[in-house]
Amino acid sequence: MREVVGASLQLLQAEIDELRAQLGAETARLVRLALIVGVAAGFAFWGLAVLIAAAVLALALVLEPWLAALIVGLVLSAVAGGFAIWARARVRRMRSPAALVEERLRDHLAWWEREIRPATPAHQPRTAPGPAPAPGIEGPAPDEFTGEVR
Repeated sequence: MREVVGASLQLLQAEIDELRAQLGAETARLVRLALIVGVAAGFAFWGLAVLIAAAVLALALVLEPWLAALIVGLVLSAVAGGFAIWARARVRRMRSPAALVEERLRDHLAWWEREIRPATPAHQPRTAPGPAPAPGIEGPAPDEFTGEVR
């Protein structure tokens, strides 16, 4: 029994170490992506500012300047809204760290139930010492995890 418990603890520790490594790798990747997005956003901001000014000046040749600025502003707002909707959809598809932990724990518990628990002698219900229960009355229920009768 000690060997099973020791092996189980080692397995659990290995699972925790693997989970930490995965979460660390995902976090590092997310930080790198955020940095890249930040740099790109800075350049895009100033590039778009120049292009917007050029668009307003070009439209001002044929329209009143305030109307040219209004039209360009409305078009830019519509484009920004489209990008916001697109980004929200992509964020919703990302897996959260909590979901990753939950999935790994569920997989581990399923493996435990399938591979380890049926093979352990403690899984077989034992009877408690003492008098037998009266006919038609069941004895104490075994513990769900160890199979021992309380």
